Amino acid sequence: MQAVRSFINFAERQGLPRSALLQAASLVEEQLHDSHLLIDVSRFEALVVYASNTLNDALLGFTHGQVFEPDRWGVLGLIALTSANMGAALQAQYRFQSLSGNMGAPIHMLGTQEAPAACVQWVPAYNCSHHTCEMIVTGLIALGRQLLNDQDYSPLQVSFTHSPHGPVARYEEYFNLSLIHI
Repeated sequence: MQAVRSFINFAERQGLPRSALLQAASLVEEQLHDSHLLIDVSRFEALVVYASNTLNDALLGFTHGQVFEPDRWGVLGLIALTSANMGAALQAQYRFQSLSGNMGAPIHMLGTQEAPAACVQWVPAYNCSHHTCEMIVTGLIALGRQLLNDQDYSPLQVSFTHSPHGPVARYEEYFNLSLIHI
C-alpha cells in the first residue's frame, strides 16, 4: 500500500484531485494508511494510467521512480536502505518481496574479477504498463545512487521491452547512457 500512497501523493502534487485518484484506484483514504493491505496490481495500474492520461504525461512513471523513498517500498525500502551495497539490497528485495506484494523480481548478477561489471534486471511478474516498468527501473537506479552516495552513478546498460514513450534524451540524461530498447 505504501507504493500506492506514494504515487497518489506524487500525482496530487502534479495537480490531480486526491478524491479522483482514490476513485481511480477504488480506494478510500483510510485504506492508504493500512500498511498490511495489499491491492491487486490491476488497481494500481488503473491509477497510474488514469493519472498519466489526465495529466497527458507519458513519462509519469519514469518521473516518479527517480526519487528514492524508502517507505514507498515498505519494509523492503528500509531493508534496501540499510544494506551494505546494491547487491545486498537487491538480494534482500528478492528474498523478502512477498512481504509487500509481488510486482516482479529484481535480479542482481555480479561480474567476475576479469569483468567486474554487475547487471541489475527487473523481471515483471505480469504484463505491466510501461509506467510501472519505468517507475521500478528508475527506482532501482535511484536506490543505487542513494546507497553509493553518488548522484552520478550510472548503469552500464538499460533496456526496456517497450519503445520510449517520450524524448529519448530524457531517458539518456537520467540514466547517463545511451538507451537500448528491445
